[in-house]
Amino acid sequence: MPDRDQPRWARRALRVMRGLLYLFTALTCGFAMTLTPASVEGALGMTVTYGWGTVGLGSSLACLTGVVMNRYRLELAFVWFAAAAMSVYVVTVWWLVLRETTPTGAAFLTVGVLALAYRGFELQAYASKLRRLHYRVA
Repeated sequence: MPDRDQPRWARRALRVMRGLLYLFTALTCGFAMTLTPASVEGALGMTVTYGWGTVGLGSSLACLTGVVMNRYRLELAFVWFAAAAMSVYVVTVWWLVLRETTPTGAAFLTVGVLALAYRGFELQAYASKLRRLHYRVA
C-alpha cells in the first residue's frame, strides 16, 4: 500500500479522506445526471452529460470500493477516469462562470479535480517504485 509507512492513525485518516473524496465525486456525477443544471445541459447536451456522468459515477464507485477493500490497484485503475469525467464538468462550469456568474462553485469543483489528479499521480509514483524494485530483484 502506498501509505504503509505512515503511522496507523494517519493511514486511517487518509483512507477516510480518500473514501469521502470518491463518495462526493460519485454524488456529484450522480446529481449532475439526475438534477442536471439547465446551463450545463445547454452547453454540453444531454448525451455528453450522461456520458461523463456515467463514467465518473462508475469510476468513482470503483475507487471507493478499492478504498473500502484496501486495494490500491483498483483505485489506480479508475482514478484517472474519475478525474477526466470531473474535468469535463469543471471546464464546462468555468466556461459558464466566465460568461455569467461568480467563480465560487467552479473553484470548489476545481479543488476536487485537483485532489483526484493528486491521488492519481501518487498511485502512479508508487506503482513505478514497485516496478523498479521488481526489476532490480529479478
